Amino acid sequence: MGIDSAFGGFLLMTNNFRGDIRSEVTPEIKANEILLQSQTDPRGFIIVEGKTDFRLFNSILDVGDWEVEYLNGKHNVVKCVNNMFNAGLRKMTAVLDRDPYDEINQVEPVVYSRNADLDSDMFALDGLIDRIIQRNSNIRDVPVLRELGFASWRQAVMSLVVPWTVLRDHASRNSIAFNFTDFPINEFADSSKCEINIPKFIATLLQRSQGKLSETEIVAALNAEADSNVVSCVNGHHIAKAIAWIVSAILRSEKLKATTIEDLARMGIEKNELENLEVLTDLDEWAHDIGRCIWGIHELN
Repeated sequence: MGIDSAFGGFLLMTNNFRGDIRSEVTPEIKANEILLQSQTDPRGFIIVEGKTDFRLFNSILDVGDWEVEYLNGKHNVVKCVNNMFNAGLRKMTAVLDRDPYDEINQVEPVVYSRNADLDSDMFALDGLIDRIIQRNSNIRDVPVLRELGFASWRQAVMSLVVPWTVLRDHASRNSIAFNFTDFPINEFADSSKCEINIPKFIATLLQRSQGKLSETEIVAALNAEADSNVVSCVNGHHIAKAIAWIVSAILRSEKLKATTIEDLARMGIEKNELENLEVLTDLDEWAHDIGRCIWGIHELN
């Protein structure tokens, strides 16, 4: 099955999901199940972190060549992979979020997202963010975009999430807790300018850091963002929250959940873009190393 036919199932991915009993399956049990299955099953095995990644990869990959499995949580996937690798199984890998704040990165054999997670890899595809916003706006978005002074909606989205990511990165490196459960975009975003209200942002961070941050330190961190690789650290869920906020607060359209935006991103990827998704390129390189191909054998001709 080539990329065109694979994408046909991608649009119907919600219908491909099998019954979910994985919440009760331990990494050890899953590893033993796959090791036993691999003795008679010639397919390769790919383990991912959760339901949404399972749906994505199960819809893209040829089920005749690949068995896609998932466990809930990165640490569980890593344990499962290590058990199988130590047992000698080589026709398997896992696809994991890179997550720059996670100490278990660089486990072998594993394919990592290029950015912080798979969602941020998808949102990095040229034009995807703009398409999602345009398709969910009830008004003409181009005049609004021009009035705000942005060249694209992706640029607008990144202007919202980068300051938060910079301080999140700084706090992580210095073991500082902000006491936020998630990206509080509704608290800090200014709908008249489509930007973060920096003075309010700084004042709140000073209060919540309980003296561990100074205003000088926060300003210095924000000013240094241009010299950092912070964009690769942006969390995909935060991008989705920023997109949802723009659709409702800036374009006065339907209020959407971040999870809905993430689903729209998966369904909004054009078939010719799949091969540009770098995590899939890396996965295909791994597959070639073991004499296989994720797109189907005729794609090699």
